[in-house]
Amino acid sequence: MRNVFFLLLIFTSFTFAQYLDPFLQTKVNKLSKTGSEEILPLILSGDNSLADELIKNGFTVHTDLGNKATVRIPRSSLDKLLNIKGLHKVTLGAKLNPLNSETVTYQNVDVAYAKGYTGTNVIAGVIDTGIDFYHPMFIDADGNTRILYIWDQAATSGTKPQGYNYGAEYTQSQINQDLNSGSPHSVVPQRDTNGHGTHVAGTFAGLDLEIAPPDTLHGGAKTANIIFVKTTMSQSDILDGISYIFDKAEALGKPCVINISLGSQAGPHDGTDDFTAAADALTGPGKVIVRSAGNDGRSYVHYYAENVTSSDAIEFGYTSLLSLWIEAGDNVGSVSLSWNHGSINNVVKGSHSSSGNVTLYLDPASASNNGQIAAWVVIDDSTGISQDDFTLTLNSLSDANSNGTIKRHAWSEEHAFYNPYGAFSQGTLYDYPHFPYTLSNGSCGDKVIVVGAFVSRHYWTSINSQPGQSWFSPGTGENGGITYFSSIGPTADGRNKPDIIAGGRLVLSAKSKDAASYNSQYYIPPSPYDEDYYYLQGTSMSSPAAAGAIALLLEKNPTWGPDEVLAYLSTHAQGTHRPDNVTAEQLEVKENPNTWDRVFGYGAVDLSGQFTAIAENDNAALTDFRLEQNYPNPFNPTTSISYQLASASNVELTIYNMLGQKIKTLVDERQQAGSYRVNFDGSGLASGIYVYKLKADQLVQSRKMILMR
Repeated sequence: MRNVFFLLLIFTSFTFAQYLDPFLQTKVNKLSKTGSEEILPLILSGDNSLADELIKNGFTVHTDLGNKATVRIPRSSLDKLLNIKGLHKVTLGAKLNPLNSETVTYQNVDVAYAKGYTGTNVIAGVIDTGIDFYHPMFIDADGNTRILYIWDQAATSGTKPQGYNYGAEYTQSQINQDLNSGSPHSVVPQRDTNGHGTHVAGTFAGLDLEIAPPDTLHGGAKTANIIFVKTTMSQSDILDGISYIFDKAEALGKPCVINISLGSQAGPHDGTDDFTAAADALTGPGKVIVRSAGNDGRSYVHYYAENVTSSDAIEFGYTSLLSLWIEAGDNVGSVSLSWNHGSINNVVKGSHSSSGNVTLYLDPASASNNGQIAAWVVIDDSTGISQDDFTLTLNSLSDANSNGTIKRHAWSEEHAFYNPYGAFSQGTLYDYPHFPYTLSNGSCGDKVIVVGAFVSRHYWTSINSQPGQSWFSPGTGENGGITYFSSIGPTADGRNKPDIIAGGRLVLSAKSKDAASYNSQYYIPPSPYDEDYYYLQGTSMSSPAAAGAIALLLEKNPTWGPDEVLAYLSTHAQGTHRPDNVTAEQLEVKENPNTWDRVFGYGAVDLSGQFTAIAENDNAALTDFRLEQNYPNPFNPTTSISYQLASASNVELTIYNMLGQKIKTLVDERQQAGSYRVNFDGSGLASGIYVYKLKADQLVQSRKMILMR
């Protein structure tokens, strides 16, 4: 997790004359009946000199924000407080709940739950660092595990999975035996000492029956059975893990979604490398892989140039790994590398050379699936050179394909390039620029669903928060904006990735009891959640949130593969919302869902198009006619709806509310093939979400629109 600085933030920002909020009034009335003397943690609003006035009158101010301040006073001092000059508002507020993120519920999973889809008939597959199977999120009402299998790929003893000659497989029966043994891990020794995998699995498919709050304390696929692979992190073993999970799910006759919140910058970023292409090939009907986009959106991990030149000198700092790819058909004679403590000169295609712990490779075009020449810098030990400056020189470059460019992309594993490509801003609330082409290499496949992260919880309370106070990280955006770390598209070959976004900052989910490193009090929630839960951030967290929602899609449509899922997601996405008092200059949000951009993809998952009453017969994969997203959206009070007919049809275009009640029929007639646009006036309707539905003979499509006054 990136280092952040914390400031105290006071929630209330309104100003009224001597206003006591209802929570404070209720509390005072209750205390007056019992005669109890209780300390009241209060938020005060008033004139800019408020804190000075409070101090003059003997009150201790904990946080001074000019016209706002916090105090803690006994009930008996309230009358004195109300006589303070310049005081306008006193707020106790509802007791703060650490679960105020919309990471899971934002995706409208509740509409699926209302139809009975909770994940029971789909398999949630996870490939990660391990899982704490003692965590209550993975235990059902009978005290039994919801985990069907754990394959610990690094185990050196135990029963190997059928068809694999390494690791150890543990069955549901063995996990239950361990749970009831009174001696934890005596039957199943697998543990999650990292904690990442447990957190991810909880966001994907967890459900704590002892504590049943909303949102990120349950996953989207909250009743799904889980198959978990504790991986060694090697690409080969991860592919084995994918095969293993899909095979198990197929044997059970259930569709499966696998979440992989792991990544690297090594590779061509065009989906052609063997690992990415193999993962694509493992998907199919009822088999979907969801991957995190990566956490390098603000990092100097990408270099790009396309000018025609005879040489190029690329400067960077220490990185354990760097790869450079030259446009197919173009040529380079050799590559050289220099740094403060050494150099490697004139490595030609098909060879490599080393100096100390640094090795430089130059692969010919024939070595890659995309026909590109690739240079690799590999440093296996940073001792003595971690602070060095490096220069990779491309010698005798030539535009051999005569197209007027020599495109060359390079990626480093660490924040290394001195001249990263394409910096752009997402608003003045960010202290960092964002950079394109920063997706993880494995997230550039054709068939994986790739998830970026937006800010779903910018403010949070923790075990060390004072009452009425919350933490936040300045310079990292605001709710509704892209996270400062979320990797940005497109792929190197210009394809649309990431596909979607989900909440990835901050996410409260399962904490492994064996992960001692997750103990920062800033990220431990208040009681009663402090023992079993932890805040984390990353596209590692947004990916399983989306995977849980996608699993519900597959539960309803078990033959859908990645193409059908993406067809739905790209036409049924939703935007994000800018907080009050935040301008577009300060924060860019997703205002045009169902259109792709390199930051937010198509937008956030929205299940309402598949699970609302009016959408039961919708087919998201229809291609013979098209219903466009209304524009503008959100709208007030008018908007336009466009659609296309491939053939003459009996057409009905109708507006519904989210309860399935008909609001208005805009079109009800036979129309010839062609494109049409209809205006809708929402005057007289309340703000909210509405659905418009197009019927053309036996074909049906629907979309969501937002009336915002």
